[in-house]
Amino acid sequence: MISLPSAQLNLTNNSGLVEARYQLRLPDIAQSFNGLSLAQLIARVNLIYRQCPEAQSWAASSLALGDCSPELYRVREQALALEWLSEHSWQMWRLAHDWLGPDKARMQLLSRWRAELLSRKQALPDKRWLVNDGVQACSLAPLLDWQQQWRELVYQPLLEQSESDQLNGLFQPEFEAVARYETGSLVRVGGADGSFSARLTSLWDEAWLASAALCDSGVLPELNPVRGLVKAARGQLQHSGHWRNQASLKAGQQVSDYRIEIPTKSILQSLCHSLSGLEWSSLFANQLLLNQWLLSHSPCLEVNVQWSSEVTDSNTKLG
Repeated sequence: MISLPSAQLNLTNNSGLVEARYQLRLPDIAQSFNGLSLAQLIARVNLIYRQCPEAQSWAASSLALGDCSPELYRVREQALALEWLSEHSWQMWRLAHDWLGPDKARMQLLSRWRAELLSRKQALPDKRWLVNDGVQACSLAPLLDWQQQWRELVYQPLLEQSESDQLNGLFQPEFEAVARYETGSLVRVGGADGSFSARLTSLWDEAWLASAALCDSGVLPELNPVRGLVKAARGQLQHSGHWRNQASLKAGQQVSDYRIEIPTKSILQSLCHSLSGLEWSSLFANQLLLNQWLLSHSPCLEVNVQWSSEVTDSNTKLG
């Protein structure tokens, strides 16, 4: 039986200062990929992963076959850019919904936006993750005319609320320290620090950069995976495995020793580094703001926070 994934932050009061540790439980999904052919592997990846499926599929495909043709690369670039845009916009919308409260105009924006993104995804070739010399890049309609609505209903209200609640003053980790762990939008765009507004701005900037990449090649940083390493929406995603005979992949060669590393672990490590040493009483009194700051990290999993006055000995890292 496969256990459900979970992520937890354990915050303890150590002489008035916060000591942060994490627990991460992940099912060994990769084990079920052993013995599959490339086509079977891609099919199972698409079946299992609902978060970042395009990045997962590109990682698996690149591990087996390496570089692809310019046309196939362009289609995959469009698919990944669309995924970045979808994931980043959802994270910003969720922050606004949770923090600012339900809003009819914002609800309608999300509904219409999802329909727009779906129409573009449906225009992409279905078999873009397998070798297919007949794949052609799509001509997708731009989305920049949506930017002002997102600015007025989501982005600007969140920035103003963070200033009003002094959220940035509570959490100000240095960018260099954050970059030691994270590989997501904040690091790719290059933020000023690890504050809420910096994270929100990085999501915003990279989302519209991805929007432009739907129509123009080369807008995003070099994406072509190296040995299964892909720039997913939330950070670097790594697939690894072994085919005994690369030449026989089309004949159904099976993969073994399959492994997957998602960005969750590095995000949790960054969170622990940023929170450890903060004043306990201040953090405990601002739990609602802490939740918003955690969400601004765009974690792959819901992060459950446990408060305790007893200091534990070490991190528990499972999965």
